[in-house]
Amino acid sequence: MHVVRAFFPHFHERRAGTIINVAAVGSRVTFPLYSRYHGTKWAVKSFSESLQFELHPFNSRVKIVEPGPIKTGFCDRSMESMQKAGETAPGPGKVAEVIFRAATDGSLR
Repeated sequence: MHVVRAFFPHFHERRAGTIINVAAVGSRVTFPLYSRYHGTKWAVKSFSESLQFELHPFNSRVKIVEPGPIKTGFCDRSMESMQKAGETAPGPGKVAEVIFRAATDGSLR
């Protein structure tokens, strides 16, 4: 929220801008013992969805990237099922590609 507050004056002045927030598939699907994780991902998603309506009059977009399992240290620190998913998951570079595409495609999606 602090980042949005800091950037909004520039978006307002330029009458354009794009914010890309990273949530996770964990904002849609939940597992036991991950309530704090899922809660924060849901908060990012909800904040982003609401913010898109507020920034639309200023020709600014808000996009959400919701990756599934990604091979990072998170999977190593998680339950066994998450560790198995992380073993075959793509690396963080895949998420970076999606973020780049979201930043440059000119769409609202």
